[in-house]
Amino acid sequence: MTKTLFRCKRATIVLSVATLTVIIAVAACSSGPSSTGSSSQSDRLSSAAKAPLAPEFTGIANWINSPPLRMSELRGKVVLIDFWTYSCINCLRTLPYVRDWYAKYHDHGLVIVGVHTPEFEFEKSTANVTQAAQQEQATWPVAQDNDYGTWNAYQNQYWPRKYLIDKDGRIRFDHAGEGAYVNTEQQIRKLLIEAGNNLDGITAGAKDDGGLQDFRVTREMYAGYGYALGNYLSNAGSAPHNIPATFTDSGSYKDGQIYLSGQWQINQENVQPAGDSHFTNYAAIRFTARSVNTVVRSSGTQPFRVYATIDGSPLPATVLGSDMTTDEQGRTYFTVDQPRLYNVYKGPLSTHDLKLYPASNDFLLYTYTFGG
Repeated sequence: MTKTLFRCKRATIVLSVATLTVIIAVAACSSGPSSTGSSSQSDRLSSAAKAPLAPEFTGIANWINSPPLRMSELRGKVVLIDFWTYSCINCLRTLPYVRDWYAKYHDHGLVIVGVHTPEFEFEKSTANVTQAAQQEQATWPVAQDNDYGTWNAYQNQYWPRKYLIDKDGRIRFDHAGEGAYVNTEQQIRKLLIEAGNNLDGITAGAKDDGGLQDFRVTREMYAGYGYALGNYLSNAGSAPHNIPATFTDSGSYKDGQIYLSGQWQINQENVQPAGDSHFTNYAAIRFTARSVNTVVRSSGTQPFRVYATIDGSPLPATVLGSDMTTDEQGRTYFTVDQPRLYNVYKGPLSTHDLKLYPASNDFLLYTYTFGG
């Protein structure tokens, strides 16, 4: 059993700011952009005397929900820096806890800043990030770190990652990935009390879900050639980049690989259908998981459907993902109307073949992510 923790920025590994980072977290992430492995146990409370000063916000393109903030102006407050990106399932799973902490402690000295550092080009759009923040009820300040200025200042490499900064501007807590919610809330409360805030009557409510996941669960897969040298595209062979090519599906699938059938174009961040017949072009995977999500956007302006089958048939009602619908012919599909993560499958831990049939050549497929 392992923990599903975090996304790592591509395959580049850099040690964290402060002496808080533990090498096992880096090793767990070194094989690619998403990891299963042990959490960064740098989430130990440092002594104030030894804790490093938090870097200033750097290179922020835009502020959402707030005027521009400066760390130097937040002295006396406890600050939670949350590095996230809105298409990352690991980040989204932490947001209910962040919402709870903001609701309970915002009026008692806690400032939360969500530093949104994009993984994909479409995540640089202020409109997209604003819409995602509204949908996720992220009402705290969100800083668009489009050029990785603040990310690099912290020498961060993970989505999500949380830094807790005390009243004197020093980093006292650092946790990469999901989990550790009880410990995080304990440290928030400790630093707020240190800063002179009265928390009488406010009870800690976070519970750790454990984050335990069966080791068999399929790891995240990236479709574009710019990720892990395109090693997730099993039958791509020597297909050219950025121009249409024809792919043949043998029908024999290996877990952890993406198989294309029909005419597709392989781009740096995504793959896109290029043929005339939308119901013969498909992307296929074999997965083992309790949930399957895919990050998709449109290259056009009109919504379109993406039909999905499990083991050659429409998805049964018992495993339909939250974004799925069944049409009058019994076919199952989701509608691409925003650039975001879509939940396709949600059911018991099991192994299946999943095919996606986009009904438009505007379909851009970025990643598959899985839950255990």
